Amino acid sequence: MPLIYESSEKNDIETPLRIVIECVKLLNINDNDYVLDCCSGLNNIWLDNINCKNKDYCEIKLNKDFLTYQNNNIDWIVGNLPFNLFSKFFKKIIDLNVNKGIGIICLEHSITPSRIIILKSKGFYIKYIRKLKIKEWKFGFNVCFFVFTKDKNSFCEVLQ
Repeated sequence: MPLIYESSEKNDIETPLRIVIECVKLLNINDNDYVLDCCSGLNNIWLDNINCKNKDYCEIKLNKDFLTYQNNNIDWIVGNLPFNLFSKFFKKIIDLNVNKGIGIICLEHSITPSRIIILKSKGFYIKYIRKLKIKEWKFGFNVCFFVFTKDKNSFCEVLQ
């Protein structure tokens, strides 16, 4: 299947290990859950720090394009979404019918009210918003790690 987009310097931003470790602590992933890192980079840093048996990844540089990914039996999607392809990745996440949760890093204002409504229509509710300043990226970026789960009674907690 042809790649939908090409890799570029704009998309090559590895997530620092300290950020991944901090974010993974907010996820309630069970040992038997199936976890997909939708944009793993070449280092697979997310999956290396998640303790479960069933893992998969997508990485355009390894000819595993998330936008053409077919498995619909995913419990969790995690990752640091490419900022310039956020809309396409968000749509694909919604189309995959994720069973339990989504944990994604994106720009602070990427999760808009209309996107929250779309997520709610799929049964997802915001559990955490973790504000992050990633100094390793040029002059530092303000981003957020959003965690969405199917727990309707979840209280959204904003962590600084």
